[in-house]
Amino acid sequence: MTESPSEKLKPTSEVDRTGRTLDIEQRFMAHVSPEPNSGCWLWAGPDGPKGYGTFHFRGSAMRAHRAAYQIWTGNPVGFICHKCDVRACVNPQHLYLGTHMDNMRDMRVRNRVATGDRNGAHTHPHRRPRGEVSGQSKLTLQSVQAIRNDTRNFTEIAKAYGVARSTIGRIKNNLLWRNEFSQ
Repeated sequence: MTESPSEKLKPTSEVDRTGRTLDIEQRFMAHVSPEPNSGCWLWAGPDGPKGYGTFHFRGSAMRAHRAAYQIWTGNPVGFICHKCDVRACVNPQHLYLGTHMDNMRDMRVRNRVATGDRNGAHTHPHRRPRGEVSGQSKLTLQSVQAIRNDTRNFTEIAKAYGVARSTIGRIKNNLLWRNEFSQ
């Protein structure tokens, strides 16, 4: 049976390669730089993905804020969220145990998710293939033009082109394929 990451910090010390006994808290704090204005403890040790610090213990790496929570608070079960919204912060007073839903809510409230005009589909539309070139389209520009001119009911047109009835309605109401004809 393998140890879970939450079980890896249970001992308060470890022996290094030279036989010295190292206190985990001291070793951790050697990588911390307190920021006096915000109260954040900024991680100055190795960086991991997306700006979160990495703490190495017994040959394994774990996120530094998760290690901080475990050292000072106890075994975390779930998400470790930041109250201060600073990814490099490892101050246990700025961390709290939450759920995925808590984490997503905080992300929205703090405006750290790209929605609306900040979304990549709006800021970089050239990266999002549309129409025939999307690779998922069943229709061509010519078939869309024919659908717009077709006088049959939506169900008959949908069966003829192998698409959903709602797709026909959206094409006829100029909600789909509108940009392809404006170019």
